[in-house]
Amino acid sequence: KGPVLAILASVDCRACVEEFKRRDEIERRAFEAGFLVAWVATDADPKGVEERFRLNGVPWRPLHAGTEIKGQATPTVYLVTPERLEKFTGRFAVTAALEEAERPKR
Repeated sequence: KGPVLAILASVDCRACVEEFKRRDEIERRAFEAGFLVAWVATDADPKGVEERFRLNGVPWRPLHAGTEIKGQATPTVYLVTPERLEKFTGRFAVTAALEEAERPKR
């Protein structure tokens, strides 16, 4: 339905957990730039993900890929628009993708 930032993350990834904590800021910035955000857990055990979020008092849950996504660096962000697909990986992937999304269109 529009441009999307798909954020692939794992509960076993320290950088990903920090991004989960910034969810409100990330989603606000993305929305202001005209993007939707889809959080996708790459972990093999969806019940384990649910439990980790519940134990940490997190009131929302990410989507689950259905099977473990092996060999995927986390966090990884895909910036998707009708005109392009860009991939960002590593510790600052979410920030870099947000900055790209916020750039004025050329």
